[in-house]
Amino acid sequence: MKELSRIPPGTTLGLNYTCMHDSSVALVGPSGEPLFACALERVTRTKQDGRWPAEILDQMPWDRIDRISIGSLNLEDSARLGEAFANRDWPARRKREREDLTPFPYPSQWTELISSLPGERLHFDHHQSHAASAYYSSGFDQALVFTCDAGAYQCPWNFAVYRGDGDALELIAGAHFLEFMTPAHLYTLVTALLGHRPNRHEGKVTGLSARGLVTAEDVAVFEEMAWPMAEDLGKLVVWDMCADLEHAPTCVVNEATRQAWRGEFSRFSDEQLAACAQRVLESYVLAMVEHGAEIAGGSAQNVCLAGGVFANVLLNQKVLSRFERGFVAPAMTDDGIALGAAFLGHLEKRPAESPRRHRSTMYLGPDTGHPAQALEDLGLAYERPERLAVCVAEALAEGRIVAVARGRMEFGPRALGHRSVLAPATDASINDWLNKKLQRTEFMPFAPMMLPEDAEEQLRDWRGQEGALRYMTVTVDCAAEMSSLCPAVVHIDGSARPQVVSPEDDPFTAEVLAEYRRLSGRPALVNTSFNVHEEPITCSAENALVGFAQTGLDHLCLDEFFVSRQGNEAILDQLAANQPKRVDRPGNLRTPIALGRWIDRLGTHNAILSAQERHWRVTQEQTELAKQEAEREKQEAQQSVAGLRSELHAMVGMREEMDRTITTLKADLQGIKGKLDGVESRWWVRVGRKFRIM
Repeated sequence: MKELSRIPPGTTLGLNYTCMHDSSVALVGPSGEPLFACALERVTRTKQDGRWPAEILDQMPWDRIDRISIGSLNLEDSARLGEAFANRDWPARRKREREDLTPFPYPSQWTELISSLPGERLHFDHHQSHAASAYYSSGFDQALVFTCDAGAYQCPWNFAVYRGDGDALELIAGAHFLEFMTPAHLYTLVTALLGHRPNRHEGKVTGLSARGLVTAEDVAVFEEMAWPMAEDLGKLVVWDMCADLEHAPTCVVNEATRQAWRGEFSRFSDEQLAACAQRVLESYVLAMVEHGAEIAGGSAQNVCLAGGVFANVLLNQKVLSRFERGFVAPAMTDDGIALGAAFLGHLEKRPAESPRRHRSTMYLGPDTGHPAQALEDLGLAYERPERLAVCVAEALAEGRIVAVARGRMEFGPRALGHRSVLAPATDASINDWLNKKLQRTEFMPFAPMMLPEDAEEQLRDWRGQEGALRYMTVTVDCAAEMSSLCPAVVHIDGSARPQVVSPEDDPFTAEVLAEYRRLSGRPALVNTSFNVHEEPITCSAENALVGFAQTGLDHLCLDEFFVSRQGNEAILDQLAANQPKRVDRPGNLRTPIALGRWIDRLGTHNAILSAQERHWRVTQEQTELAKQEAEREKQEAQQSVAGLRSELHAMVGMREEMDRTITTLKADLQGIKGKLDGVESRWWVRVGRKFRIM
């Protein structure tokens, strides 16, 4: 990274490492100007990579780093912060009562890795770092700052309000994550129930929500069911491989639980489920914002937003509309922690050098490297036009698609013209066919890219949000003409998520837009990030060429070079065919390991157990019937035995009677026999007498 070799002495390094996702590094120079910021994912090519950012830190010129600002407090300081600033009157859903409100500690590996960094280390609260990333980039002299996310290790908050005044950033109050539910968990729940990847694909829910028609009764029923499930989110979603140096932390969904819980919401279609989640999120956060503003005094005119919840551009529109001017951190998710911590660390040591004096474009990442060498190595044919912006605009005016990778990469989740895919906004069906080229399944329309003078005509009620519109972090309502001229970038609800590009911020892109408008009469272009589905946004020239080969787009603007697919088909097709599958790259997993692997298998085990349970229930029912039949037969047998016993008893009595009769008869017979013997004896006497007489 050539940018790191040019940083001056006295630079402050900011670090975000949460053991879960979005590891990042940022550098703020001695004058307070952001010099460098990059998420680890762009270097490792692993989406939302949450591992220790060694690939960036190993290239750091440590002799020019004054101090290291960590976007996480020590556990003891975090606990004291929670005790001192927790407000218990938030209009939010309370959790089950807990006596111990000590924030969750990091795994032991976190402390070991942080301790390995050379030099002085400063620690700042996770949410304060979020707030700093927004406030010091906003250009405001005063503002309320709201932060909201899903919580973090060693941080007490899931929602907090700060007051920015000059360079001071003061915590007013927070909602303790152990006392109050966060709407982030509810949105994560719905993301998972709809079959999307939680903590990554919430934007799909946002886009889908505009297609769902729901009533107040539907939302009430949804809330009654969803909040208890969100409180038990750990049964559905678990982070695996936290603090693992080899494998990227992975958010694992228990599929059996997902299917069971989705069945609980069977009365809702996917669109209605998304709409309910969006409605609840908006009402919840708006109530929290109003309460926070009241605590802070209620007179603020400016507002800044940061934290993962404020990646929701529809929500941002509603929050910003409550204030005269508004700004959303360009890197509102956890990668922005590095920049916010760097601002705070810089101000602690150099309070006279305000970062608010600097207008950053957020083109803070690495450049493309060596594009000419990359083109030569592949043997690709290319052009080097004198007026490259005109060449790009002419291709777009003719209906072709141009991928752009030039200059330094953007910091944050939005592509802002340096790593973008540009296309005409005239075809409403582009959301389907271009997403297929990019291997995506999105419900949000593509974002428009336009000049400030066109924004004046085509956008409504956007004044006061100019800063947010530079970074594509908020939706605004469109004029009717915008829907007819550029239907590809206007959502079903009549809103769009524009990037307004000034020549001051990006002269090249502004020239492309002006020339395209001259050629076509259209006020906007499609701007979407240059990456295929589940890939980080392109970083280097090599990444750009691979992405160009995989997507089948018409042209690639690679720094000052212009590459066409036509004439290079064979080389590009071969390049695409040679790419390994994403899961085969370092840090990516075909299946989760450790606890995640167990959870991944749990669905199968549960299915087996469910089948066994069903079999057991059937067997139990059959057994019960057999038992009842056996009992009936037993009773019949017992009755038969009782009858037989009664008969036997009678027969025994009869036999005894017969024995007595026989004995009597024998006695009588013996008597008769005795009498007969006497008669016989007398008869013989008589006969003998007769013989003697004779």
